[in-house]
Amino acid sequence: MQLQFTEHFDEEYIALHTRDIAAVDAMLDSLEDEHEKPHMRNVIKIGSMALFATPRFEAPSGTYRITWKYDNAQQPTIIVCITVAKAEVRRPV
Repeated sequence: MQLQFTEHFDEEYIALHTRDIAAVDAMLDSLEDEHEKPHMRNVIKIGSMALFATPRFEAPSGTYRITWKYDNAQQPTIIVCITVAKAEVRRPV
């Protein structure tokens, strides 16, 4: 299914460290192919809104998740990517 990016997602993506882009892009590819699988549909509630979230995935500078929803819950045609954000921050050893 085709991905669409919100303005907020684009801003976060542009702000990523360049070494993390490959990991984010790989998860976006997986989301396109596996969006219907349970591991891609972790539910995150923000106020009264519920979004799906990918599993956490590792990148060189941290752990990320992508939040997303369908354009239409009844007859989805597009995956709308809302955020790409660090889920955990790795501390230097």
